[in-house]
Order: sequence, then C-alpha cells, then structure tokens
Amino acid sequence: MFSYLENRVTLRSEPILNSKFKNLLRQKNQEQYEEHLTEIQVAFLLAGIVSPISLEPLVPIEQLNSANPIASPDFGIRLPDDDVLVEVTVLRVNAINLWDAISANLVKIVENKIYQRNLTRIVKIRLPFPLPQDLINLNSKSSEIADLVDQIAASEASSTSILISGKTCLINWTTPKFEMKQITNSIDNSITQIYTLPTLPIVSSEMLELDQEDVKKIILKSIRNTIDAKRKQFPFTAPYLLILKLGHPLIIGEAIPQLIEDYFWPKQDYKRITGIGFFKPQITYLMSDSSAACNFILNPKSACPPSTKLKAFLSGIEQFHT
Repeated sequence: MFSYLENRVTLRSEPILNSKFKNLLRQKNQEQYEEHLTEIQVAFLLAGIVSPISLEPLVPIEQLNSANPIASPDFGIRLPDDDVLVEVTVLRVNAINLWDAISANLVKIVENKIYQRNLTRIVKIRLPFPLPQDLINLNSKSSEIADLVDQIAASEASSTSILISGKTCLINWTTPKFEMKQITNSIDNSITQIYTLPTLPIVSSEMLELDQEDVKKIILKSIRNTIDAKRKQFPFTAPYLLILKLGHPLIIGEAIPQLIEDYFWPKQDYKRITGIGFFKPQITYLMSDSSAACNFILNPKSACPPSTKLKAFLSGIEQFHT
C-alpha cells in the first residue's frame, strides 16, 4: 500500500506520507489507530481514480515539520475543471461506545462471580440503550450483582430482571448439557464418541429493543458534532467532500443517507459541504470479499456545487491521472 501511494502523491506530499505510516504504527489508542488507518485506506481508494493526490494541501511547505501547522483537510485532488478538498474521519456515537464499555464490564464481573462459585451456566444479559455514564463504575462489590448471582446459583434455568442505576436489565440463564461429538480417525475411519461441555462460564450481552426515534436523535447529534468539528478545521469556501467511516456496526449505515438529506442539506450552515461520502473498507483480502467502496450523497444546496468532472469522478465514470 505504501509503495502504491508513494507513486501517486505529489512530490511535496512524500514526507507527509512517510509520517502518516510511521504514526499509524506508533498508535497505542485503538480509536486513533482506526482514524489513521481509515485516512490511509481512503487515500489508497482515491489514488486508483485520481492522481497525484496532495496530502495536507493547505499546509505551507515551511510548516510541514511544525508542531502546530495550520489546519488543513486531509487531501486535495486536481480535476480538469476544479480543485477539490477532501476530509476523512470516523463517525463515532459516544452513547454506543459507552454501552459497549458498560456491557463488557458487566459481563466480565458476572462471569468472574459465576466462576468463583463453580457454577456451570450460560447467561444472557439484555441491557437498555442508552445507559447512564455512572454505570461505567459498576464493580464486583455491587449488591445488585451479588443478588443476581445468588439467583443464578439457586436454579439451573430461569430469568429475572434487576434494576441498576434506575435501568432495568433482563437476564436469563440455562445449565448446559453434555454434547456428544463424533471424531473420525483419518487412518482407519473408526469413530470415537466423546461428550463435551462448552467452555464455561459463558456470559453475553445484547441490547433490548431500541426506540428508533431515540437512536435517530443520538446519531444525528453525533453526525452534527463530527461535521461541526471539521468546520473549525476548514472555514474556507471551496469544493469540499467529507468522507465518513461508520465507527461501530450498530450504526445503521442504510438509514444515515436519509438523515443527511432530511436534516442537514436544508440548513444554511451546511452549504459549505459539496457532498458526504460513506466509506466501507475491505475487511479481508479473500477472493470472496467485497472491495473497498465509498458512496456519496451530494448537497443540492451547496455553495460549491460539484463540477462535471467531479460528478464523473464520484460516479466512477472517469479516472484522472497526470
């Protein structure tokens, strides 16, 4: 990927590309790593359609090594009829990330408690969404958790509900049975029967049925915060594309384009955006895997509407390499 991009960025951008790859390998924070990786993946995708690409295009050469260079979009691309600026980011929904952290912590606490009591149980915990911030501090000394484990120990299979920080959580559990498996000897085709239990304890979590209107409000707020944060980095008027990667599988990608059209394009504040793209990376590199893709929604009220060549570029009709 590096050698491919090295031949498809401007001469000025080569040291920036070097720096981006080095920074990617140095990241210890998962979110920062994903941000850096997504930026490189999008550059790789764009470079197959247009080149050369300019990295950090608004940063003067004399500021490239500065600790505090001026703000700039990630990429600049030159088309025959226009120059276009491109910003890349990962769309995160804090409420979903918080739910993940709380549910993972709760699962770990319950699992440890069950293990300490030598119980063989399969437990499913169903949690509402969203969850309050204070639940992140839940620990093994919680009286609610102790009561729950007592109930699990008292019966082999049942269900209950508990109230934690004012939120109702539904829990059901069963006791696994031995499973018979047949193993065939590859030499003489003899069959051996063995009886196994699943690795225990098994505790999992899932969301209760969601209120779609609440989810919509939460996602809208996250998109608005993301777009507004990028506005501070790029206050200029020019053809501008914002490319988003969805930061969590619970963010329903199919619903977001309609949210953009209904809630953002009609507003004057977002006229500065020419279009928003939704980037889907290639997950694996098997023959059966879908390649990376980016689908765009153009802003019909943009102050910088897309040129003819930009439309051709976004639709994949034409490529532009110089």
